Formats: sequence, structure tokens, C-alpha cells
Amino acid sequence: MSGRPLLCELHAHSTWSDGDLSIPELVDLYGTSGFDVLCVTDHVGRSGGTWHDPRWRITNAQAFSDYLAEIEQEAWRAEVEHGLLLVPGLELTYDDVDPALAAHAVAIGLRTLVSLDDGLESALGAARADGAALIAAHPYSPDDAAATARGTGRWAVAGHALSGLAGAAELTYGWIDEGRRADPADRNRWWRNRGLDNRGSTRALRRRQRSPDRSRGVRSDRDRRRR
Repeated sequence: MSGRPLLCELHAHSTWSDGDLSIPELVDLYGTSGFDVLCVTDHVGRSGGTWHDPRWRITNAQAFSDYLAEIEQEAWRAEVEHGLLLVPGLELTYDDVDPALAAHAVAIGLRTLVSLDDGLESALGAARADGAALIAAHPYSPDDAAATARGTGRWAVAGHALSGLAGAAELTYGWIDEGRRADPADRNRWWRNRGLDNRGSTRALRRRQRSPDRSRGVRSDRDRRRR
């Protein structure tokens, strides 16, 4: 084993929810950009008109089955063509008009549709029981959540009562357990060193691929790591 770290995208959306790219397009984007692992985590949320986004297509068991089938179909091609591990998942999306009650969690490897209608804790518990790895998604601080169109401040407000249900948290949003914050300069430097930005790697990678020189550089970097 080389001992090098894996380059993984564990929070990506496709046209199954609010992404711009289909699953095959995501596979090609990340595969040609040097990534080792891609988890597709499209949104599933509370039922009812207030909380449902019409772009979110995973609304019942049949739709989820079709979603998994498409990921499974692409997984073989991802491995053969790009050496990319493609993993299914969902973003468990509990929205609320009060940012202090809203929270999202990325469920990596989830293969059973879980409901948000009985509350976020119930959904997180069901996902963990199914074997999914859970990550607190964009866990804004209360102040940041209040200033964001889709604020998700519950992870910070609830503290250990909720964060204990997730195994990790996204740090690019600046919050970590017990109120500690990641240094913005450090995390922005991390993104810049990889030619990305903190607005989302899918968008950044699409911009990179419009530049032939940058695209070739990413692929050659991956080739060197694998030698």
C-alpha cells in the first residue's frame, strides 16, 4: 500500500434532487478529476407541500429503488473507466422555518429509504441501524444559520444530544462540536491547494475541466500517486 490519503467526495447531488448533473455525468466529472471515491447523496425530506422541493425525485420506495439501480449500474463503469468507487447515499433533509430546528445529515452507504416525518432523530437512528455512516451536513453556527437562506443550525444548538448520532461533521462551514470553529484561512488554503473552492467541489471541478491545462494536471497528479 502507498499510504497516500484517498481523495473522496462524500456529499454530491445529481438530477435526482437539486444537482445539475446526472449520475453518469458526476461519475465522469469526478473520475477524470482524480477522485478515488464518490458518494451520491441526493435529498430526501419531509413529506408535505411545505417542505418538499419539486426537484427531489426520491419520494417513495419505488423511486429510491430506481435511484439505487442507477447508481449500481454506474458503479461498474466508474470502476472500470476511472478506478472510482461509487457509493450510494442520501442527504436526510429536515428543514424548518426556525433555523435552530433545521438540520441535514449525509447518510453514506444507505440502502434503505428512511422517513423524516417522525423527526430527524428517528431518521438518523434508522439510517444508523441500516449501517449508514452519518455526517452532519453544513452545521452552521446559530448566527450563520439565521443569516442563510437555508439555515441548518440545529447541530450547533443541540450539541451532544444530536451530534452523538453522527460520526463526523463537515468542517468547511466553520462549526465543530462544543462551539470550536475551524480557522477560515486554514480551510480556504486547503481548498486552494487542490484547485477547488469552498462553494462546492462539483461546481469548481466543472470550471477546472473547461481549462485543458488544469484538467490534464489533475489526471497526471492521480497517475503519479498510483505509481
